[in-house]
Amino acid sequence: MNIDVTRTIKQFPFLRAFRPDESKVRLPELFLFVDGATKLAKNKYLRFCLLLCALIVVLQLFQGLSPAGSTTSKKNSQETLKERDVKQIMELFIFARFHARPGQETGVGAALRKLLAPTRQEPGCLSIQAFRSIRDEHLFYIHSRWVDEAAFDDDVSQPYTKQFVEEVQPLIDHEFDTTRANLVD
Repeated sequence: MNIDVTRTIKQFPFLRAFRPDESKVRLPELFLFVDGATKLAKNKYLRFCLLLCALIVVLQLFQGLSPAGSTTSKKNSQETLKERDVKQIMELFIFARFHARPGQETGVGAALRKLLAPTRQEPGCLSIQAFRSIRDEHLFYIHSRWVDEAAFDDDVSQPYTKQFVEEVQPLIDHEFDTTRANLVD
């Protein structure tokens, strides 16, 4: 079995002394080299270090190998990228802005906190977070991710979502404002 050690030869200089003119090393020769070097070392600590270095080299050599070959791995990673792209195209992002009337900040915050837990339990909800501005104490946001638009439409029809809208509408000083968006990539 031949193994390419070009990437590890810089990390382990003793390999250059072993085969300076080749980038392939056969494992039996490597083990004989390490065995000979450890027998020459009189100090137990030095022998231990040499064996540890040999183990690290062997692990480095086998690190990038796959049983099916590199083309299969590359093909699988390309398929994974395509699947990810399709998911991102279908994913829906929601941005909602809430500017509380003076004195109504705690009511808006409480309503947002009540909404988060049941919404996270929905099968189509990938994530949902509520935010409060650090510069304007009246300003709140919701950012959520959904598997698709149908999942969000289902969320809008839930009783707790309708209750949230009814509860928050009198506490804010503008029309209810949500934006549906896709990822720009």
